[in-house]
Order: sequence, then structure tokens, then C-alpha cells
Amino acid sequence: MSALDHTDTASDQHTWESLRRAISAEIAGRPLHRSGTVYVPADLPELGDVLRRYESEGRPVVLVHEDGTERVLDAREDELRQFLRWGLLVGIAAAVWALAKGRPVTHR
Repeated sequence: MSALDHTDTASDQHTWESLRRAISAEIAGRPLHRSGTVYVPADLPELGDVLRRYESEGRPVVLVHEDGTERVLDAREDELRQFLRWGLLVGIAAAVWALAKGRPVTHR
């Protein structure tokens, strides 16, 4: 998508506002998202193509809707959450197994 073929959407103004907030937070030393995050209007006609491109590049996307709500799409964060979820489940399973065997659950 180039600037010349971009069609204004209802989400554009909110997208620019989100980007301005992110820039201000970055300047203040309190980044809202990781480096390389892109801000995309949710009602962009070519949204599917845009999301596929950024996903293939490994870049997080802030999807900004017409009402200003935002949804962060970040494969790295999703992978970390899944890893932590599995770690929690393994820990619970180990504790249940230890209790079922009559062994006290202790930390060393």
C-alpha cells in the first residue's frame, strides 16, 4: 500500500491518535509496545494482505477500530503466554502427582 492509493477510513483518525500516544510514551521512556510495532486501521480494505505482510515480518500490529479500541496482535507475546500456560500446567500436574503419592510438596 502506498500513500497515493490509500483510502481514508473511519478508523484513520483513531489510528493516528494511537500512534501519537505511542510516540509520546516512547519519548517519555515508557514505550507502550515493542519496537517495530505498526498501527493499522481495522477497516482498511486490504487489511488481510497488510496483516499477512507484517506477520511474515514478525512485526507486532496494533489494530485500531472505528470506536478507538485497540487490539494488539503480536506472535511473540502469544508464544510467551502459551509457554507460561504450559509451565503452569506442568507445575500443577507435578503438585497433584506429589500429593497423590503422599509426598509433601516442597521447594528446595
